[in-house]
Amino acid sequence: MNIKKIIREEIEVDPDFKWIDDIPSFIPGKYFEEEDICFDTYGDDCKVNISDDETVFVLDYEDWRDKISEGFGDSDHIVEPFLQYTNYDGDGDYYDFDEEEFNYSGYQMNNEQRERFQKILNLFNPNLNLEGFLNDDMNGIEKYLTNKEIKDYFIDLRYRYLEIIGYQVQENRWKSIGEYYKNVTLEAQNQYNIPVKFVKKSVRWGDDIEITVKTQDLVNLLSQKNEPDLSRALDMLSAIITRPNWYDYFFEDWDTSGAEDDIRNTFETFLDKTETYIEENSEEFKEQLDFYANLKKLGFTTRDEQSDVWSKETPDGGMWVISRINFQDYKLRLDKKDTTKMWDPTDEKNIFVIDFDDLPIYLSQYRMDL
Repeated sequence: MNIKKIIREEIEVDPDFKWIDDIPSFIPGKYFEEEDICFDTYGDDCKVNISDDETVFVLDYEDWRDKISEGFGDSDHIVEPFLQYTNYDGDGDYYDFDEEEFNYSGYQMNNEQRERFQKILNLFNPNLNLEGFLNDDMNGIEKYLTNKEIKDYFIDLRYRYLEIIGYQVQENRWKSIGEYYKNVTLEAQNQYNIPVKFVKKSVRWGDDIEITVKTQDLVNLLSQKNEPDLSRALDMLSAIITRPNWYDYFFEDWDTSGAEDDIRNTFETFLDKTETYIEENSEEFKEQLDFYANLKKLGFTTRDEQSDVWSKETPDGGMWVISRINFQDYKLRLDKKDTTKMWDPTDEKNIFVIDFDDLPIYLSQYRMDL
């Protein structure tokens, strides 16, 4: 049945519809029925409305997405906001980073903050150097923070940092994909030489998608394909936004710029709270500094600058090793090793858990041959 013929019979010789003479006999194609197509008439039953100026495809959004789902893949939720809003920044969208991401947070501190952080570390171990953690091991600091209160401050710092960049990276992704959407649609429209407008609208029964194109542009497009098929036209126009790989473009963006001030403020909060706590508990931290100073006086050294395992050679070729230093109970583990024999870590006679004050006694009274 010829749609154009039916319409002409209905409107007879109305001069307002003279423009129909220039419109080819469109066929509905696989997506539409003949009654879905209207000429210069809007109504609930019109899925394609053709006027002298514009042609508007109006479909239920879910139905449209199902029709072209092969092209969309898993990207439809990324494109959808730009069918509704001119500008979209994620509206509080959040990406859940895992804790490993905090390893790379240190470079965000300014020089003053780094100096303050260094002083705090040295209260726990005078050999610790912040530079060893800054690039990719900020999580490694936690095990040295033996004070529960300060460790909790540090855990909160990590949580707040991940939260800040989680919101920022999503905001940046949405802004970036918004620009990409504009460029993609513009380039595609330039390729077809057809301006196309996509709009998602809320209606009382759900959501509709409206795809608007100049009628003459639609005629020209289909005449190039030698098939005046309106379903084919819907596929071609929809491909403008379904063809790009939106998903990969979106998740390849890891930019967190814009969060710098919030991140530095978060570090500042951690430093302020920690310094206040240390000042209010200065005696405890003085004891820690005195303890480490005493270890050095006794001849103990660490294997590397980030270690809290201390060792000292004995005159008879052995080795004293101090580990598991506990400032809550003022205890440590002291291992007596004979470097000429295979070390047996289960040999309890060589392992001592002692009070700090007893360390000099053990060092003076025990020999390797005992």
